Amino acid sequence: DYSCDQDVYYQKEQIKAMNKERFTDARKLRKLRNIKRPSKEAASDDIDLSKRAHNHNLDRLLKEAYDPERDIDEEVSICGIEHFVYPVLQLEMIRRKKQAQNEVLSFKKAKRQALKLAELSEEKTHWAREVAMEKGIRYCVNEEVAKSKPSCNWRRARRASV
Repeated sequence: DYSCDQDVYYQKEQIKAMNKERFTDARKLRKLRNIKRPSKEAASDDIDLSKRAHNHNLDRLLKEAYDPERDIDEEVSICGIEHFVYPVLQLEMIRRKKQAQNEVLSFKKAKRQALKLAELSEEKTHWAREVAMEKGIRYCVNEEVAKSKPSCNWRRARRASV
């Protein structure tokens, strides 16, 4: 029964409208906060973008973005669109994404080392489980011995031997 689909799921037109609204809100917030977008000619490539984004003080920028005194318009929220409002944050997102991609690719290149590390980890885990099992068995045996003897005599005998 698909009669309730329109009540439960968003329609394609609604999703497109929400997406368009995000960009409209970001444009509005940039205008209110007097934030200039860098020109496309100024950014020659991704490396240049990442260098410029990395040099800015991101903590200060995030505090500024979420400053309640700067939220003048109650109809527009910066939450979720801060990277559209502040281009430096978008550049930082791109930089971090590229960094994560490079880490994944370098991990694939180092597959032999990864396999060796996985084998070593498995070996150490197996060893640690055996040690824990032996200690557990010893603990159980010691508990059985302690329970079978009267506790007062056992303590006296231990004090006398020390």
